[in-house]
Amino acid sequence: MYKANDVIGLPVLDLQAGQELGVVRDVLFDEDWTFQGLLIEIKAMFRRGRFIPTDSIHAIGDDYVTISHVGAMLPLEGTEQFNGVKAGPIRMIGKPVITSNGHRLGEVEDVYFQTEIGSIIGYELSDGLLTDLLEGRKAIKHLERTRVGEDAVVLPVTGLTDQEGIHLTEREETTNEK
Repeated sequence: MYKANDVIGLPVLDLQAGQELGVVRDVLFDEDWTFQGLLIEIKAMFRRGRFIPTDSIHAIGDDYVTISHVGAMLPLEGTEQFNGVKAGPIRMIGKPVITSNGHRLGEVEDVYFQTEIGSIIGYELSDGLLTDLLEGRKAIKHLERTRVGEDAVVLPVTGLTDQEGIHLTEREETTNEK
């Protein structure tokens, strides 16, 4: 499992040439929030973006993202529809997380994902700097039927009672049963 903010900023290394090619700028997902690859800013006089699809990533490590050869990087054409954690048509970071019955849980600070199954596993939420310092950040699972919209991430109430740190009021639990 990876945290998007830990992957963003990692250098990309071509294993065949032993050459550092660029730096990860974003983690990209399709409209169903399935992991599609990485947006790379390559080293060049005119900084250009490239795309590394999931099947071309050899490994994501603590210090580098490795690819088998420079040909694994593709032009950005055709990636405009992908959503990023930090950029794209619908970006994730900073988006409020709201339950379907109107309870605000915090804002998305980071996204947990797995390359093996290709999907978002969960979210790290912030409730402001002071609350983060005093209580820490919350981590919640990505639930089936979660909707990521233009203005908010909407979690279904069903399944939230199992989430650590989230307590529904009696009224919300009754609404959940309907």
